[in-house]
Amino acid sequence: MDKNLIARASVTINAPSERVWDALVNPEAIKQYMFGTNVASDWREGSAIIWRGEWQGRPYQDEGVILRFKPGRALQYSHFSPPSGFLIGPKAITPLPLSCQAREIKSASR
Repeated sequence: MDKNLIARASVTINAPSERVWDALVNPEAIKQYMFGTNVASDWREGSAIIWRGEWQGRPYQDEGVILRFKPGRALQYSHFSPPSGFLIGPKAITPLPLSCQAREIKSASR
């Protein structure tokens, strides 16, 4: 079995790029979509990122390192979840690139 697998996904979000970025780095926003987890980081390259919470009645702490941080543009970190036993980094990096592009909306009027 090939161990060098790469998964890619993309999504277009109908929101201002500032709001999307806030959802990626604001602990209160992260808590809303990551099962109530508490995230802590100073959001600098090389710094730790730690997720703490409770899953199925058990406390957990996941850990990672901020690998790339370009405010408003790109976030990339490693992620290790001891309860799952899965290493998601440093060789299997969780990249979260943010590409902000304005889209022109045309309306047809007669």
